[in-house]
Amino acid sequence: MTGEVADQSVLIIRGQDGVIRAFHNVCGHRAHPLLEDSGNRKLITCPYRQWCYGSDGKFRQACGRDSLKDWIPDNADLKPARREDYCGFLFVNMDPDTRPLIDQAAVLLKDMKDACPRFDELVRAERWEVDVNANWKAVIDNNHEC
Repeated sequence: MTGEVADQSVLIIRGQDGVIRAFHNVCGHRAHPLLEDSGNRKLITCPYRQWCYGSDGKFRQACGRDSLKDWIPDNADLKPARREDYCGFLFVNMDPDTRPLIDQAAVLLKDMKDACPRFDELVRAERWEVDVNANWKAVIDNNHEC
């Protein structure tokens, strides 16, 4: 899954080991965007030069790697972002070394828990997606009247 955090593209992946990870959604070669949508992939392949990464963010291979061996950096892995779960929400900070969310937003997290004490027991019942040529607020306001 891809998204944006403060105008930076982020890539969220559930690895083959079941761990959810977040990475900057750019290739280590020329910072080309890697993915634009959601889906299932065993390898993430850059559309520009076909550098490949595993679901753990580790660099796997590049076309013409033998001729590039002196050019590929020692750490060509995807750059990680900080990912935390709270009450079923996924929070991402592009700085992997930042302080934990609970240290930065304790009041917000407490308010979420107080507003719905059993929030962490809720499960998504349905997902639907609709493209509407309108301001999202008008759609939400209209939906609340039903």
